[in-house]
This record gives sequence, structure tokens and C-alpha cells, in this order.
Amino acid sequence: MEDDLIEGGLPGQPSGVMFKQYAGYITVDKSKGRSLFYYFAEAVHNPSSSPLILWLNGGPGCSSLGVGAMALDSPTLMSTSDYNTSGDMRTAQDTYIFLINWFKRYPHYKARDFYIMGESYSGFYIPELSDYIIKRNVQAHSSSKIQLQGIMIGNGIMNDVTDLRGLYDFVWSHALISDETHGGLIEHCKNSSSPQCDHFEERMGTEAGQIDFYNIYSPVCFPSSNSSRKLKRFGGYDPCEENYVYMYLNLPQVQEALHANRTKLPYTWEFCSSNLINSWKDSPTTMFPVYRRLIASGLRILLYSGDVDAVVPVSGTRYSIDALNLKVIEPWHPWSDDKEEVAGYRVAYDGLTFTTIRGAGHEVPRFQPRRALALLKTFLAAK
Repeated sequence: MEDDLIEGGLPGQPSGVMFKQYAGYITVDKSKGRSLFYYFAEAVHNPSSSPLILWLNGGPGCSSLGVGAMALDSPTLMSTSDYNTSGDMRTAQDTYIFLINWFKRYPHYKARDFYIMGESYSGFYIPELSDYIIKRNVQAHSSSKIQLQGIMIGNGIMNDVTDLRGLYDFVWSHALISDETHGGLIEHCKNSSSPQCDHFEERMGTEAGQIDFYNIYSPVCFPSSNSSRKLKRFGGYDPCEENYVYMYLNLPQVQEALHANRTKLPYTWEFCSSNLINSWKDSPTTMFPVYRRLIASGLRILLYSGDVDAVVPVSGTRYSIDALNLKVIEPWHPWSDDKEEVAGYRVAYDGLTFTTIRGAGHEVPRFQPRRALALLKTFLAAK
């Protein structure tokens, strides 16, 4: 544990940091040399009793280290990245082994309430991992059980059919594409790709023009040639200022402080790995069966959507939730983080809660950090 302590803070980090930081690798398969990298920040307030959060980003194959808004004065945060795997199932299995071994290194956290949170493709990662943990907890000795209490997923994919229908309806209803293109998408892209579907998806991109699908109202930044934006539709968000994060995390002194790149890889750290994206093998088409099992288990579930994201838009999440046929127990109503201006809208179902965040794009903490933090605190307080 102390070997992973970041002594004196990170290079360039402001002085007076009031929390301990740790970073390093946890082995998940010694025989094959597979490890997961983590960054871990203790809570500023009540670090001896605060809940533990695992943050997972999307992709697949994108790092969770390049984001940090949720770590500010939050409950304990841990994020994983810098890992080479090839599918959802192995990711769930290896992440479970990572957690078991991480708790061995940090045994005083073993009894803490544990939450898994993330965005985008983690709409698949997180339910799959949670389902796996619940199954393993049934078999595990009481001392080895992970105290999973809930999950929180933002603008997460759920089901291919409803996600795509939500995308097509969102860009049309926000006046980004023509009626004809919308009609063609609905007619030809119902269940699987086809030449006609490809044609209308290309028209969708042409008609929408140079806008940022991750936040349709944000100023456009033209990314550099190595942008992760080009890798996949559900890849990592890449605004201009993230170029500074890219440069920072590739500084030798920063990697040394993070105890990272211990094998001295000959290539640079990237937000998203094209090798992983191109080799991903077992991505499912729907999470509905997994969600039904999680709901039946009693796990607390919060789904939230930034309402100006066109990558995994709010409309797709609403269609997906509607397809689960859950009973409404608290009708649609506004919520606020300051008791005045509306921050978004919320509806509670028998089994999960859905919340929107007004003015937020694909990665909610990036565009609305205060509202994201208020949402997090409310969820942890079980309100």
C-alpha cells in the first residue's frame, strides 16, 4: 500500500492537497502478466468511513484516468485504465479479481459500502460487472464479499435498437437533420446495418455538419490527427483542452509519480486504444436481461443523462427504460442543486431512478460539475 503512495503530490498539482493519493498496478493474471492500473484518491472529509467508488469510463478501451471532476471533494474514488483486454466478459472477470486483490492491499476498505459509477460504454461494463459480483458474493465467504450497494451510469448504452432509435430521433428533433434523412434512418436501420442504412447514416453526418455530437451546443474544437474521437462512435470525449491532459500524462515525471508504465512501453498513453476497440469480441446487443436481474437483486440503480448529448442521447435511454416496463412510483418532476434554477428532471421507477442534467453533454461532470456532484451526493445519501 505505502509503495503506491504518491509522495508530495503530482507534478504541477497545487499545494495544500488535503487527501492522500495512491497509484499503481494490481495483478489479475500472474501467469499471463496481466495487470490493471489504478489511481486512488482518499476522501477529504471522513476518509475512515466514506464509501468507496469505482469509476469506469467507456470506449470500449478508453481510460478512466483522463477524467477527474467526480474526484473533487468526493467520497473515495478509484479508477482503472491502461489495460489490454478483448471483451466484456473478461473485463468483468478481471475487474472482479482486481477488486479482490485491491482489497487485500487495502483491507481497511473491505467493509465499506461500495458503488460502481461511469459513463457511455460503461452502460455495458457496469451492469455486467455488478451481475458478476452479485453471483460471486453468493459463493464467497463472508470475509470476501464485496459490499456492492448501487450503480450510477451516465449517458450509458443499454440496448442497440432503442439506443439507435433514440439517436435518430434526437438529432431530428434538435433540427440537425432533414425529415427525409430521419425517415430513411427509421426505415432502413431498424435491426441491422445495410447499404441503405449506411447511406442514411452518412447523410446524417453530412447534414449535421461540423458540430460536436458530445455536446451539440458547445463550440467545436477541431481535434488533432491522433484524436480518439475517430476511433468509435462510443469512444472517449476529446475537447481541445484534453490535449493538455494527454501531454501531461505522457510526461516522464508524471508517469513516474503515478508509478505507471513500469514496463517502459515504446508508445504513448492515449485516452482510447485503437487496438482494444478493433479487437473487442463479445459486446452484447442488449443489457435488458442483466438489468432485470440487478433490479430483482435489490441493487440501487441510478441512470442519468446530459440532455444535449447526441452520442448516447437522453431519448435513447428513455426508450430503453420504457422497454423494461417498470412501474412508475414517483412521477416526472424537476430537481435543483440550489433550490432555485432547474438542474434537470427525475422520475423513479420500481427498480431504478432516471435523472436528466440540463445543459450537460456526454460526460456530465465535464459540462455541469456542480450538478453532477449534487447528483452524486443525493444518490449516496439515498435520497
